[in-house]
Amino acid sequence: METSNVRSIDSLRELRISLQKLAGDWDVALQQIRSSMYRTEEHFSTTMPAYWKHQTRLAEQKLSEARDNVSRQQGNQSSGQASAVTEAKQRVQLAKRRLDLCEEKYRLSSKIAVAFEHACHELAGPIAEATGHSSVRLPNAASHLAVMIGHLERYTEQPGSIQPTES
Repeated sequence: METSNVRSIDSLRELRISLQKLAGDWDVALQQIRSSMYRTEEHFSTTMPAYWKHQTRLAEQKLSEARDNVSRQQGNQSSGQASAVTEAKQRVQLAKRRLDLCEEKYRLSSKIAVAFEHACHELAGPIAEATGHSSVRLPNAASHLAVMIGHLERYTEQPGSIQPTES
C-alpha cells in the first residue's frame, strides 16, 4: 500500500475559516443591499408620489385663492386700482405654473415608482442567488472541508504515516 506525504493541513483549516468568514460577510452585505433597496423603493413608490399629490392640492388651493382675489380686485377696479388687478392676475399665472409643475412631478413620480419597482424585481433574482451561496453553498463547502480535515487529521495520527519534519 502506498503512503501519502501529508505534511500540513493548516492551509485547509485556514481555507475553511475563510469560507465561513466569506459567507458571513456576504450575508451582511446582502442584508444591507436588501434594506437599502426596500427603503429606496418605499421612497419612490410611496413618499414621493404622496409629497407631490399633497403639493398639487396646495397648488390648487393657491390657484383658487388667486382667482378669487382677481375677481375681488376686478369688482374694486372702479376705484382706480388697475395695478392691483394686474398684480392679482400675475399671481394667478404663477399659481397655474406651480400647479402644472406639481402635476407633472406627480406624474413623473408615479412613472419612476413603476420603473424602480421593475428594477427591484429584476435585482431580486441575483440577490436570491447570492443569498443561496452565502447561506447554503459556502457553509456546506466549509462543512465538507471540515470532514476532510478530520479524515486527514486521523490519517496523520496513524502509525506508519509520514509525520511532518521540522526544518
